[in-house]
Amino acid sequence: MTDIVAVSLITAGSSLLGATIGAVTTYKVSARNADSTVAAAKSQNRIELAKVEAENSRLQAQHAEEERRNRQSTYHRAVAALQRIYGLEANSDDLQQVAAEWRHCLAGVQIFGSEAASLAVESVQKVVVNFPADGTDRDKWQGELIAAMSQFIASVREDIGTPGKPTSINPAAGGPPDGGSP
Repeated sequence: MTDIVAVSLITAGSSLLGATIGAVTTYKVSARNADSTVAAAKSQNRIELAKVEAENSRLQAQHAEEERRNRQSTYHRAVAALQRIYGLEANSDDLQQVAAEWRHCLAGVQIFGSEAASLAVESVQKVVVNFPADGTDRDKWQGELIAAMSQFIASVREDIGTPGKPTSINPAAGGPPDGGSP
């Protein structure tokens, strides 16, 4: 029986050794697969994170452009209202309507405008409130309005990224500030 026991022990040892080698091989293959899976997941995570960051940047740029366009529109309406004020006479039928339009534009610039544009529009307002009475000389007032408007327009151009252009103001010809048409 010793031979049978020896054969049994050898068979059991071989089986145990085979099972151990199989288990170690399975473990190593599984660990390698797990490492590969983790590396692939990390790589995919980096790719997805880069996509999210790119989309976030795109949305931030889009939002900034929408805000810039809103400010641009607000500034444009304010300058147009000032051009109307520049050409108004004290006895004009449109005086109340233009004054209301100006107040609306003034509030828009103060709310949505840059700090520099807001400060500049306040300087313009200080001139506008001294609108000359009927029969008084408007030249000094118009000169002050033109100077304040020029400062306002410069701050607006800086805010919205429009390169500065020389203003062509000809008060003697009755032309509105910034070379616009009446």
